Amino acid sequence: DHLVINEIMYSPALPGAAFVELFNNSPDFTFDLSNWRFQGLNYTFPEGSMLPPNGYLVLANDLAAFNNAYGGTIPVFALFSGRLYLDGATLALIKPGATPNQDIAISKVRYESQPPWPVIGPNAGVSLQLIDPSQDVRRVANWAASSPTPGGANGVQTALPPFPTLWINEVQPENLNGIRDSAGEVEPWIELYNVGADVVSLDGLYLANNYTDLAQWAFPTGATMKPGEFKVVFADGEAAQSTATEFHANFRLSPAVGAVALSLLDINGQPQALDYLNYTNLGADRSYGSFPDGQPFDRFEFFYVTPVGMNDSRSIPLNVFLNEWMASNSGFIADPADGHFEDWFEIYNPGPSTADLGGYYLTHNLTNQFKFKIPSGYTIPPGGHLLVWADNDTNQNTSASLDLHVNFKLAAAGDEIGLFALDGTAIDTVRFGVQTNNISQGRYPDGSATVMFLSTPTPRAANVAPQADPPPQFTQARLNGQQLTLVWQTAAGHTCRLQFKHELNDPAWQDLAGPMTNYPTATFTDTTGTASVRFYRIIEF
Repeated sequence: DHLVINEIMYSPALPGAAFVELFNNSPDFTFDLSNWRFQGLNYTFPEGSMLPPNGYLVLANDLAAFNNAYGGTIPVFALFSGRLYLDGATLALIKPGATPNQDIAISKVRYESQPPWPVIGPNAGVSLQLIDPSQDVRRVANWAASSPTPGGANGVQTALPPFPTLWINEVQPENLNGIRDSAGEVEPWIELYNVGADVVSLDGLYLANNYTDLAQWAFPTGATMKPGEFKVVFADGEAAQSTATEFHANFRLSPAVGAVALSLLDINGQPQALDYLNYTNLGADRSYGSFPDGQPFDRFEFFYVTPVGMNDSRSIPLNVFLNEWMASNSGFIADPADGHFEDWFEIYNPGPSTADLGGYYLTHNLTNQFKFKIPSGYTIPPGGHLLVWADNDTNQNTSASLDLHVNFKLAAAGDEIGLFALDGTAIDTVRFGVQTNNISQGRYPDGSATVMFLSTPTPRAANVAPQADPPPQFTQARLNGQQLTLVWQTAAGHTCRLQFKHELNDPAWQDLAGPMTNYPTATFTDTTGTASVRFYRIIEF
């Protein structure tokens, strides 16, 4: 608790003048930061890095820009190579364990540039500053915007009362078939969780479905939450239905897209967000919340809804296949959204019922399973196919588009594709090697384990059996002095090697060129020297 992320300058007035500051608020302990990592800054502390009691440590983006912006007398410990994003990011100071699973996040915060965080625009020249370094850095109410003070006490620093140990843990904005209130109605709800070991009074706390009126609904006087308790508040706009044991807010959560804020009054009597969440594209009867419970960093859409209980990250059972892919689409099919010839792949549903992909994840890096979250509303009918454009153009995902666009591209030199559930379970994965222009690769028959090159690509449709490829054939031989140029036909998706002999009865063929993946023809020029005879053959595999 003594070592904290204390100041974040992500919108400097001068380009390159971004910085992050650590503060050791211990009066008598020196922290050895050797080999600690700063996630979000792409920085690792070298051996011998020390931060003394009541000391500050500044990491800067560019030393010259930092000195120009804040003066040349402020010590900069080191430079980081990462980037502080204007639209928000998660920063974490990680103490390494014996294994990655034993790493410890000593200080961690997710900042944003929009409410309920202070609104900070481009080149604003103000920093985010921790108000009370002895309190929870994860709380947005513990941060304020002010003139930068790198290497020294924050201008906003003051003592705050302890924050209640409450988090917004789960919300269900569109409850059609879930829990009912005491009137027998299915209504939207919000779940709070007390992670602490003490009873928490709800006096002076508020819930809201917006960030402009944080004191929209006050908890009833005298309400409390026990240690480890989950409490549901029905957000149905029917506050008059509240009882001593069942709370109803005076606002209603909007389906699909919305916000929830839990607030308290600060030392000046102004409401400040204690916790908040935003949900988008959330389907009916799905919920959204924290996993693990009681933290603000990792929040997901849930299929298994758990009001008044620990959240369940298991995904709906899904049986689909990554069925076909084209990583070198130079002219076969254009993306109807913009007319560009983009990489694409296809997902196939072999089952008898509709497959709902909302909340699952797609990636081209199997070690980063959560690269792209599939929005709600993307389904595949029985026996159907979904075309996915790997074009890094997610803004083209609209209600009018039948295809899906993801935030990555595929490499024609070889890549991988994965479909993962919320809990990290692999639904299907594929790895592929070098690809050929306008030739796809995929499963034949659909959904089978057999993967082959497909000379007739079939996006959005069943794969067709590739025709047997003819053997490679020389089509030209041109001699120019001692230079012999050979041209031969090749088959899509195959690799070939050119070999030669001086005499047909020589014991072995010698490699001359290859492996080669050129299509539909390949060319090689051989220097024959003084040889009067040379025999050539093509090996294809």
